[in-house]
Amino acid sequence: MDQDRQERRARMLEKVRKLLAMGRDGRGNDNEQEIAMRQANRLMAEFGIAEAECDMSAIDAGEMAFGAAQCGPDGRAPADGKVYRSCPGWSGVLAVGVARFTDSVVIRKTGPHGELFAFQGEREDVLLARWVFGVLIDSIQAAQKSSGWTKRGEAGDFRLAAASTLQVRLKELAAERLRMYQQAQQQSNSRALVVVDRKRSEIAARFGAQKTKTSHRGFRNSGAAASGSEAGRNINIPAGRPVGNAIRTMLN
Repeated sequence: MDQDRQERRARMLEKVRKLLAMGRDGRGNDNEQEIAMRQANRLMAEFGIAEAECDMSAIDAGEMAFGAAQCGPDGRAPADGKVYRSCPGWSGVLAVGVARFTDSVVIRKTGPHGELFAFQGEREDVLLARWVFGVLIDSIQAAQKSSGWTKRGEAGDFRLAAASTLQVRLKELAAERLRMYQQAQQQSNSRALVVVDRKRSEIAARFGAQKTKTSHRGFRNSGAAASGSEAGRNINIPAGRPVGNAIRTMLN
């Protein structure tokens, strides 16, 4: 009987893996993706299947999708006719923090759209990275505009300080999540940490190690920098994932 149950669970694991792949695939329509995710969640609850098991199964089967999601320093995917002349230093500081937070790596690249960031890693992670990066870019700019530090030098110091503070927070959150996985592994034999380690090794083999970007120059205006640091401590960091084809676009 136990053998039959194990075999049925193995079949359900494979079915859940395929449903999750359908639900995460931005090429389908929203309704189909939602139905697939609901079916996957129902089977996971019924058979006690963890998402980490499905991810490990996808890695073992060589079916986990890796790639890159590009964006400009404003966090937007490159649009036709849009050319970015450069990526400001503060946006690079933030991009590295977001990459660590989402278990991906980020590089700068130059192409027809000018200078871009490219988040590299597992498909869902890099789409999340691009979205979180855009949300935080908008938050920093909004905070700076409402702060009163609007002159060019002041604005630059504010944004750099905010991005640096956010980078530290993102790094701390990533470390906290890793500790949680380690604890879960010890208490319940969770495979989440194993999946993370496998994904990291795959990413390192495919894309190399992350090159760090931190703030090294002194601030010209300590008042603007202090205000930016305060903003960086208070800006909300998104915890969930976006849904819908408007955001879950094809990889570039």
